[in-house]
Amino acid sequence: MPNNHDIKDLLEPHRHSITREYFGLSPLRALLSILVVIGLGIYVGVLLFGDNSFEVMYELQEYLETLNVQNSALELENEQLQKEYFELQEIGKE
Repeated sequence: MPNNHDIKDLLEPHRHSITREYFGLSPLRALLSILVVIGLGIYVGVLLFGDNSFEVMYELQEYLETLNVQNSALELENEQLQKEYFELQEIGKE
């Protein structure tokens, strides 16, 4: 003869959490998984768009290239001005 608990179990549907039913996870593990995913999302967002991001690094590399080009142009101008200065010194000595 079945006892009272067996009859209740047959009459009431089994209560399973949604996370266990669909994902096979306990509610605590599902919550921890969601928090980890959110945390990783924030970390990647900061990495890509924050103060130390790849975008900032790329902009700094472009700025460095611009400074190198300006430096080369100023070195050429300096060379020409020194040549002109020494020519003028030679003319003044004569």
